[in-house]
Amino acid sequence: RGRRPVEARDPKICRAGLPQITRKMKAADEPAYLSVGTDVSAKYRGAFCEAKIKTVKRMVKVKVNLKGDSTSQVVQDDQVKGPLRVGSTVEVKTNEGLSSEAVISKLTDASLYTV
Repeated sequence: RGRRPVEARDPKICRAGLPQITRKMKAADEPAYLSVGTDVSAKYRGAFCEAKIKTVKRMVKVKVNLKGDSTSQVVQDDQVKGPLRVGSTVEVKTNEGLSSEAVISKLTDASLYTV
């Protein structure tokens, strides 16, 4: 498994999901966020350093297309019931507080990683 680049803002904390490193899910089996123990390359003071993820504060932004009214919304992963995979049909709690069936169109990792 190759290393994944993660942008670092200070020596111990890395944040993924910034505009320059936002990624769309490409493979159906690729996780929506990185897990503890994953080897990464963290950029610190202009240099890339090898590191391992020690803690994760998970936050995945999920763009969904609501069925029926064909609108889209961005919700957090804790508002989604079902598999976090692009193209999967899930149940979401909309911004209005209602439950609705939707299809995931994009996943963005905005998690906070400590290395």
